[in-house]
Amino acid sequence: MAPPDRKPGHEPADDRPRGAVQLAFSRSFGPYFWALLTSVSGMWIFNIVAVIVAFDISGSALVVGLVGSMQFLPQFFITPISGRFADQGNAVLQMLLGRIIMTTGTGSLALWIWWTDPAQRDAWPLLAVSLYIGLGFAIGGPAMQTLIPTLVREQELPAAMTLNSVPMTVARSAGPAFGAFIALHFGAGAGFFTAALCNLAFVIVVAAQRYGRGLRRNEQADYSVRAGIVYARRTRPLSLLLLAGTATALAADPALTLLPTLVDDRSGDAAMVGWIASSFGIGSAFGLPLVPTLARHIGLERLSACGLVTMSAGLGIAAIPSALAALTGFLVCGTGMSLALTAVMTLTQQHAVAHMRGRVMALLLVALLGSRPVAATANGAVADLTSATVAMLMISALTLFIAYLSRPGRLRVHGR
Repeated sequence: MAPPDRKPGHEPADDRPRGAVQLAFSRSFGPYFWALLTSVSGMWIFNIVAVIVAFDISGSALVVGLVGSMQFLPQFFITPISGRFADQGNAVLQMLLGRIIMTTGTGSLALWIWWTDPAQRDAWPLLAVSLYIGLGFAIGGPAMQTLIPTLVREQELPAAMTLNSVPMTVARSAGPAFGAFIALHFGAGAGFFTAALCNLAFVIVVAAQRYGRGLRRNEQADYSVRAGIVYARRTRPLSLLLLAGTATALAADPALTLLPTLVDDRSGDAAMVGWIASSFGIGSAFGLPLVPTLARHIGLERLSACGLVTMSAGLGIAAIPSALAALTGFLVCGTGMSLALTAVMTLTQQHAVAHMRGRVMALLLVALLGSRPVAATANGAVADLTSATVAMLMISALTLFIAYLSRPGRLRVHGR
């Protein structure tokens, strides 16, 4: 029988730490976990619908890449500052504000689709709202990481941090497939509206939830953005994990940015977009249950490297000019993403000290999401100039090189 939940600010009567499954259904952590899963799924629904709409309007992979670039551009400038404020105790307010922005942004695109003539649309409204949504994520993203210690006991933190990586992994896998299905059968407006509802659900749950005491402000600590950057740069495992996170994002990007072009090169249609997006999602879903077992047997450090190598191999397979190869390759790539992403996020949480966690996780979000403007724009440009196949092979080689740089022996702290 699971130990009783604590009330916010109080320890449960049973001091035994709860595992990930117990935390997922607890009164303290459970509502936040399921709301986060819903919200992040909504954002990936938005991502795939946005690229489908952008390609339908322009027929250009570069424009598709620019949609991603605009959404994640604020990560470079706002996220580190947001991490600083999260470390200082503003997490709940930041999460609410960020998700309200994302709700209104995705909702406005649904209205734009429903109220405009398809023949009269251009990409500028989509680009502008993508930038607005990116601002919301930059404001609220780091706060989600600093809030977790207020929902669990200290000895439950590793399990909670591992569980916290599940929504991003599951949503990244299932969200695009579900979004493509909605866009195909019910239209792009319905896809954007679904994304808005997912974010609204998060706002309602977070606003209603009670929180514990939270992290104490360390009066001796330097809360500047510069201090967080210096700390991450001087802590070798953290700097390498940020590099590995960047590689994970780069290797996952072709499954979104290059997907319409890839399908068009293979004379496919929107249905094939959905099938390939689903194959990436199925691969991610398959990889996720493997994480606990593999982590116990080979360690999180090796798991990170294995995930990157698997993603590189998957992109290489998907580059073969056939629909079956694309389905198989993205299936493999999705599996690798689950392994790499979960390992990188968990290791980063474990290596970062408490009063630096908001800024360190903000830097990881920059690596995971802020790198996408560069990746999406570069992938789109290369695909337009050459082909989606060439772009994927380039990303595959780069991912493999970063896997070598961030190999397991370099991620371990001395004496660990």
